Amino acid sequence: MRHTLVLSAAALTATLLMAPATQAADLALGKKLYSENCVKCHGAEKYSRPDRKVHSMSTLKTYVQGCATNLSLSWFEDEVDAVAAYMNKEFYKFK
Repeated sequence: MRHTLVLSAAALTATLLMAPATQAADLALGKKLYSENCVKCHGAEKYSRPDRKVHSMSTLKTYVQGCATNLSLSWFEDEVDAVAAYMNKEFYKFK
């Protein structure tokens, strides 16, 4: 049992240490996907205008998924999350 606890603690530590790198990779992926797809239809002014329709992170994710679906991108959930996270960091600044 003690051996199992040591392995579990090691796995947890490794996971926690990798978390910032994973988040950075998600933002990098989000930026890449955004640059390759979103800017074809939308300029940054769409996200910063006073009458914008997006007022929460959940709505942002819904809109990103909708655009991905309309463009037949077949993005996985982590790709939608990455694009939404990137857009939030750059434009929306939701907490």
